[in-house]
Amino acid sequence: MAINNLPAALQAAIQQGFLEKKFHDALKAKLGFRAIADREAFTAGIGEEITKTRAGLLPAVITPLAAVANSDLTNGVGESAFALEQYKVVAQSYGSSMNLNRVTSVVNIVDLAMQNASKLGEQASRSLDTLAANALFSAYLSSNTRTTGAPSGATITVDDIRGFVAGQTVAVNGSPYTVASVAASGTSTAPNGVAGTITMTGAGNLASDGVVGKAVVGSTAPVVLRAANRAHTGLLAANDVLTADKILAAKAQLEANGVSGRMICYADPQHLTGLYADATFQSFFRGGNGTAEWRNGVISNLLGVEIVATNMSPVQSLGGLTVRRAIVVANGALIESTLTGTAYANHEELVKNGMVSVVDDVAMVTRAPIDQLQQVITQSWNYIGGFVVPTDKNTNASVLPTASNAAYKRAVVIESL
Repeated sequence: MAINNLPAALQAAIQQGFLEKKFHDALKAKLGFRAIADREAFTAGIGEEITKTRAGLLPAVITPLAAVANSDLTNGVGESAFALEQYKVVAQSYGSSMNLNRVTSVVNIVDLAMQNASKLGEQASRSLDTLAANALFSAYLSSNTRTTGAPSGATITVDDIRGFVAGQTVAVNGSPYTVASVAASGTSTAPNGVAGTITMTGAGNLASDGVVGKAVVGSTAPVVLRAANRAHTGLLAANDVLTADKILAAKAQLEANGVSGRMICYADPQHLTGLYADATFQSFFRGGNGTAEWRNGVISNLLGVEIVATNMSPVQSLGGLTVRRAIVVANGALIESTLTGTAYANHEELVKNGMVSVVDDVAMVTRAPIDQLQQVITQSWNYIGGFVVPTDKNTNASVLPTASNAAYKRAVVIESL
């Protein structure tokens, strides 16, 4: 680019390209999954694994007391007992770091220490949100898959073996079988899935039930809703988009399971666009083109469910189509146990000196130079804890007639395009 009003002989002495002395922000993830977790402190001094217990409901009493039995100290009143189920939380350590040479950094165009701290903080938040999302989807997509190969005797090949265990009753193409054994093999197309084989016992015709493309669903599988009521993920087709009735059905299922309180639907922005093609959704806002849903394209609440847009939901490429998953979550679906604050509580001197700062159960650690020339500072983050998805298997139709038989009852996944 020529310099205006300067002789050609002087233009070569003028810098014509300038380096802006700052970093611009990169794209950021829309987080949210960790927010739904019930956070509990991981008590120190009892090991790295905690077993927690959840009590079931007592069965309803519908038989009147017999008058003839009212003759002793019990007055004929029978004793009740509730069922228990347990889940384990494992404390694991996660972290990352960046090194900064404080001598050479003086010639950098920006303050790299501040930039590193910002990037490490974002990485920590996104990492924990990913752990929370993985825990939720791994549980609520379990025991629900499809066959991917021809059966071999009593063995079928499936896309995902998570949730299948020996002794479990499983429906293959709608016919009941019992799982004899499960083995991992191959590559799954499901998010974080584990492909493999399941060996069955039963009186059905596995030669026809177990051919490619048949649904395989465990008797205690979580409820998964799909567009057009498809039997499995592989059957989703063009125009099978997210609709309002699926969100309502997910909410109704959770309420039928006895879940109450706040419900949140996490879905990616492209997934939510399907609602605008839904006739039912359109009817809600007919004549209301001044609403935020139509004016700004933002859906914050629908049918009593809070809508949270996130780009951390798992996306799957299958058969040339992009499968998207929303999840409607209620209270108690995800538990987070943290040990970070307790673990660093003994480092009071470091905290006082600003070398360790614990924010949202993540420790941001700055290490002074320990190299020979006292030049390299290390900035790190560390999180100690874990996420677990508890079951509610004991809350079944025997105590709540409307409850499903699913082991996991506090969230529902919606699959569509």
